[in-house]
Amino acid sequence: MRDPYLYDDVPVLINKLNIKDAARLQAAEADITFIKFLSIDKLNQGQELDFDYVKVLHRHIFEDVYPFAGQTRTVQIYKAEAVLGGDTIRYSHPDNIEGHAVNIIDEMNGINWRSLSLEDRSMMFSKNIAALWQVHPFREGNTRTTMTFASHFAGRNDFPLDKQLFRENASFVRNALVKASDGMYADYQYLNKIMKDSMVLGEEAFIVDNIKSAGFRPTKLLIQGMKDINHAFQKLNSVKELRDYYKNIKSLDKDKGELVRSVAKDFADQEIQNKKVKSINRAQNISPEQ
Repeated sequence: MRDPYLYDDVPVLINKLNIKDAARLQAAEADITFIKFLSIDKLNQGQELDFDYVKVLHRHIFEDVYPFAGQTRTVQIYKAEAVLGGDTIRYSHPDNIEGHAVNIIDEMNGINWRSLSLEDRSMMFSKNIAALWQVHPFREGNTRTTMTFASHFAGRNDFPLDKQLFRENASFVRNALVKASDGMYADYQYLNKIMKDSMVLGEEAFIVDNIKSAGFRPTKLLIQGMKDINHAFQKLNSVKELRDYYKNIKSLDKDKGELVRSVAKDFADQEIQNKKVKSINRAQNISPEQ
């Protein structure tokens, strides 16, 4: 059966650049999509996280390259995978793409992700993202679109991911998705490992930035304290929210109250120490830069 996405005379995807050499097209696509990724996080501004949003992401990334950007594929696809010994993943049939993707994302939206332990969250998220990737909604660009959706979804559900980790290990991520989508032989350990690492690094980056913006030094003690607060309250918290908890500490149960008091004291201790240092510097006429 002829693939309508390919030129008649060469096995290259029809593209807006009219490039008929596969290597040149790949290079041009990489350059163009790199620029598109610089602004893609702006799309994550309150839109509903559903399958339509997945299509919006794909359109944004590839609209300057492919005429099918944002459109679900109309043909079945097969890709020989080296990590499967040349076999292919069984991707969703075109007639089932919409239904499969909608069901997976609906399931994801029904989970209280912050209530899960890191281990359970990383494994469940890996399984859901692998399932969505296996749908392979588009003729090209599924991995980049799926992982972008994963990042936006995670951020919106209070467990930010380290996107740089995925970018720096793009081949590993794709192979991990392949291994996790191999039917009865699915192996999630590789995807789960990098997903878990991304969750840890993503939360730490958020905490560090927030501690700095609040005027404190992000010491190991303060970082761990905010991690404990996040776990206890099952949400991603800022230093401001910690202060709010402390102001209303009488309304908290005993365990949460003790935790809030302990972490707040760690912040207060640093604040007191900072004031002492500033006082000594002033007394000795030493500027902070000296």
